[in-house]
Amino acid sequence: INLLYNVDALLDSDERAILSRYVAQLALVAPAGVMTDAFSGDLTGGPDSWTARKGAGPLLVTWWRSQDPVPATRSNERLEEHLKRLGVALSAYGDPDAPAGLDQRGEVYLRYGPPQQQIKVRFDDP
Repeated sequence: INLLYNVDALLDSDERAILSRYVAQLALVAPAGVMTDAFSGDLTGGPDSWTARKGAGPLLVTWWRSQDPVPATRSNERLEEHLKRLGVALSAYGDPDAPAGLDQRGEVYLRYGPPQQQIKVRFDDP
């Protein structure tokens, strides 16, 4: 949240690279209107393809706070769920060459979470 809050600050190249990956991941779950209010350019590109608008950080932090299902608690359960999904998606479906660091399966997992049902297909069973 602190890094996101300062998204429109002047950052060095290492911080911008980290933030760029997170912005590409955030673009997968945040509404398009929030992202266009916060950024200009291509969010799915590298760090040089987008620019944060003035006030983007507080806007994004406010959006995350609005996603909290139980605002009376200290933690934001939706943000925690997002970070857990992101960890699973990066380890199972990581693609270091993709802007978000995920392949298409990872993007689906990040957006929708784990599957509700699984079917095992056995190729040795006629």
